[in-house]
Amino acid sequence: MIVLARKLIPTIALCDAAEPWQLGFQDAATPMMQGIIDLHHDIFFFLILILVFVIWILARALWHFHYKKNPIPQRIVHGTTIEILWTIFPSIILMFIAIPSFALLYSMDEVVVDPAITIKAIGHQWYWTYEYSDYNSSDEESLTFDSYMISEEDLDLGQLRLLEVDNRVVVPANCHLRMIVTSADVLHSWAVPSLGVKCDAVPGRLNKIFFFFFFFFLFLVVFVHANMTMAHCDNAGELEIPPALEQPARAQGPLIPREAPLITITQRRIELHQRLNIHHIGRLPDWAAFGRFMDTLEMMVQVEMRIEAALIHAGFDPDFVVSHRQDIRSIIFYRGDRMVSAGTIRSYLAGIGERGTYDSIPYQKVLNAIRRGDLYLARI
Repeated sequence: MIVLARKLIPTIALCDAAEPWQLGFQDAATPMMQGIIDLHHDIFFFLILILVFVIWILARALWHFHYKKNPIPQRIVHGTTIEILWTIFPSIILMFIAIPSFALLYSMDEVVVDPAITIKAIGHQWYWTYEYSDYNSSDEESLTFDSYMISEEDLDLGQLRLLEVDNRVVVPANCHLRMIVTSADVLHSWAVPSLGVKCDAVPGRLNKIFFFFFFFFLFLVVFVHANMTMAHCDNAGELEIPPALEQPARAQGPLIPREAPLITITQRRIELHQRLNIHHIGRLPDWAAFGRFMDTLEMMVQVEMRIEAALIHAGFDPDFVVSHRQDIRSIIFYRGDRMVSAGTIRSYLAGIGERGTYDSIPYQKVLNAIRRGDLYLARI
């Protein structure tokens, strides 16, 4: 019975990849996709009004003009008033739809003069090549790597079939990015539903798209359309936007995510889920409450990674930080919106006359400062 109910109840999944029985959009990771979703909802409002009005008119016509009640139809050939109305009102509705639609179209074609980073995606038959070219290195060469889809035999538990690859594209959040898409052989198409972008990869032609991430996402599934019936993930199919990755500076070398060691993201989710003590086993969950719970869980994972990375880069020993993870989690459950950086921690330690070591006293002082809100810096 529960299985049947799950199949009948429409589920809108809060995710960055498609879910079984999902009827809604994926989570919007850019203002562009959020605008597409808002425009869809606005147009749907007009569609519902038109549907209700048309059904009402048909029902009244069938009820009042039944052949038994009106055996002889009236000879009406013109209705000036009603003809004016059914011409003006649809025009007004189309105008209300066209104004936000054109505004969204023009915003999607906006050109960013100075993006924070440029990534080139080169389509090949059955894999993608990605190139970071917007940074300086000692040999002045760009960072290039290939991304292949993982076969079904090599998938781990929980990985997505036909959507996992061996390398991920790591990109920063809260800054403008430029993606250049081309192909080395046949026609391809690079698309990310959560970004609201789809760009054709044509041999000999460079197509560019711009986007701006306003959330931290563990991954975003990238699909391949057009002439290739396959999908990729991670680098060819997923973009990784970790919170521990700050906005890049072109003179600081390649992008390297600064994640605390010795624990995986999956393990973090499991431990925080157990601490939240919320289970949906054996019963049909409230999907709205479950979605809010998953959002809270992911936020806690991201904040924990952010605080750990900031402590490590401020001078604290990584093993010491990892061994005292429960202290950090007590802060997250007490003040979940605290996000700090290594610079703010160093400044705080200098202000209180303590050096950034992993001694218990300065470490506890930093954690107490985060708990009180003295060390607070909005998303970096």
